[in-house]
Amino acid sequence: MEPMDGWETLENIKMNASTANVPVMMLTAKQLTPDEAQEYGAYIEDYIMKPTTHRQLYDAIEYVLKRQEKINKDIEEARGKGTDAQIIEEYERLSKSADVSRRLLKILESTYNINDSNVKVGENIQQAIESMG
Repeated sequence: MEPMDGWETLENIKMNASTANVPVMMLTAKQLTPDEAQEYGAYIEDYIMKPTTHRQLYDAIEYVLKRQEKINKDIEEARGKGTDAQIIEEYERLSKSADVSRRLLKILESTYNINDSNVKVGENIQQAIESMG
């Protein structure tokens, strides 16, 4: 992407008040790095590696929409019961964050063979895993 890369585009979307709540899924051929997972994981809904099929892309989009629908339902129920707004906001943030972190962690595990006991995991990879775990 010229003149900005995907991460710069993501930052521009999330820093603009009118687009900050737009869900963003990264579709790329670039391997996710531990630093990128740590820095940008909170701002994306998913990270999808090319090549991908239409079915995989559809399933990923459907998953994100269903997750958001469930979170919205939970929020409405909590509001109806008089739950504090800060608690609701934190629930929304953590619900998405935990799910995205699990998905990014799976990508890092497969990319860097983390589950292979013969592979020594670098410090930056270990830090990324610990921060998302």
